[in-house]
Amino acid sequence: MSDRQRSLLPATALAVAALLMLGSCAEEAGTGVPRQGSSAGVTTTSAHLLKTPNTRLQPGTRSTSDEADLPQPPPVPLTAALQSPRTPYATLRTEIRIHFEGALNLLTVRHFGIEPEVNGRLDWADPQTLRFQPERLAFDTTYTVNVSVVGHSVWSWQFTTIKPITITIDDCASTGGELQNVLQVLAQRHITAIMFPTGICQRKFAWLVPAMLAAGHRVCNHTYSHPRLTQLSDLQIANEIRGGVHAGCDLFRPPWGDWDGPGGRVDRIAASQGYHVFMWDVDTFDWAGASTQEILDRIYGRGGVILLHFHGRNTVDALRRVDLQTG
Repeated sequence: MSDRQRSLLPATALAVAALLMLGSCAEEAGTGVPRQGSSAGVTTTSAHLLKTPNTRLQPGTRSTSDEADLPQPPPVPLTAALQSPRTPYATLRTEIRIHFEGALNLLTVRHFGIEPEVNGRLDWADPQTLRFQPERLAFDTTYTVNVSVVGHSVWSWQFTTIKPITITIDDCASTGGELQNVLQVLAQRHITAIMFPTGICQRKFAWLVPAMLAAGHRVCNHTYSHPRLTQLSDLQIANEIRGGVHAGCDLFRPPWGDWDGPGGRVDRIAASQGYHVFMWDVDTFDWAGASTQEILDRIYGRGGVILLHFHGRNTVDALRRVDLQTG
């Protein structure tokens, strides 16, 4: 090695160090949510330097380790928004979509993470939308999604999946055929429900409660004549509950959802007869003529205890289509 070559070594080393420091500074700068420590290891699905579709690499292609060591471009204005799910609640097969606005063609996604961990497919839905398709999310779980882009900080969002779906069916129907249609579709779908027929319904269709019990449904108290209980005296409330269906279930549902809350008259009188009030999470409005799709949208919008009715115009069709396992 000549004296001239030896003299160039310190200068070269300084230049390389400067380039590495520049890349590190560019990575930490940005317009997103400030970085809160490393997000590595929070998920089994990550995209280390996943190139954007409008670069020379194809969507989903991982860059080489050599590219990871190169200085990164300077920060540019960029925003990111969670495009899906759009509501605080998500079904178990909801796609996660993150939309970027800005000069994304200059950047790469360093990391995508979801916690708790979920396996799935990560790709680009379009040149500005990163998409994650989970294999299966879990019921009633809050997920945190993180994504970071070279030259920017980490963005973070949260959403919660719907509760497990419990079908409950209230009141009665005009004909025995309508009641049989409901029981038939439940049997075909292997769905067990919580039934709240009225005492009048039990008297009119003597076969109904035994058929429900034989099919494995819980059959509970919904008063005798379906009145608004808060408008009645204590004695009248007690008589309505006493005249309702008693079939080994300790649940009581006030007609119209009309009660005076925990510890109120209705609650106390029901408790004196061995019942506790059981309400719902989602009113499907099937009783008001809601369409099948409207009923399903309301069910999937939150999940949990679902209110349906034997006399709903589109209740049977909704029961044929509802997916209790994935939402």
